[in-house]
Amino acid sequence: MARTYYDISEMLKTNAEYMMLLGQRSNGKSYQVKKTVLEDFYFNETKFIYLRRWKADIKQKEVSTYFDDIPIAKYTNREYNSVRAMNGFIYLCKIEDGLIVEKREMGRYCALNEYERYKSQVFMNYKNIVYEEFITDSIYLNDEPKLLQQFVSTVARLDKIRVFLIGNTLTRVCPYFHEWCLENVLKQKQGTIEIYKYHMEDNVEVKIAVEYCANTNNKNTMFFG
Repeated sequence: MARTYYDISEMLKTNAEYMMLLGQRSNGKSYQVKKTVLEDFYFNETKFIYLRRWKADIKQKEVSTYFDDIPIAKYTNREYNSVRAMNGFIYLCKIEDGLIVEKREMGRYCALNEYERYKSQVFMNYKNIVYEEFITDSIYLNDEPKLLQQFVSTVARLDKIRVFLIGNTLTRVCPYFHEWCLENVLKQKQGTIEIYKYHMEDNVEVKIAVEYCANTNNKNTMFFG
């Protein structure tokens, strides 16, 4: 049976500021988000932030390999063929004989637990944030949902940007569900998208789209019990 993977197109049509993708691991959620931010940069010059909870999760080598499953040459008309992370920045690169012969800065990698160090920095033309593994079986930061909103505000300033939150499991102890009043998440049917709207002062509306991604027919045969 041929493998099937997640398609992000319906989620993007919601035009939500926060897009929460939930579901099984290895169904293509991260791939689709990476493809989206890569093409957004290549065609529109809009940069992105790869966000993780802890500094230990954003080591240079690990960030560089984040795009290993993406055919860079295909999505950049063969102008580039690799992605490299260096000194806090992510570059779209052309590599020949093991050497970088051309590169373009397309993003940054940040740790949410180091939010304070980013407060005074300027993020010009950053339109996407990708928060991987935002649901954890381990420890959340103190008041994490509010901390994420503060980080997003630092990046966006007065603009509206897109925040992709990718989770590979569902758990009642995830603080985002409670703090953001996502009351139907744990009852949501697979393959559906639900929209939550919050009206702020000055007639500002914040939209959160939650997709419980449908299961694919891809099975990990090394997991049992």
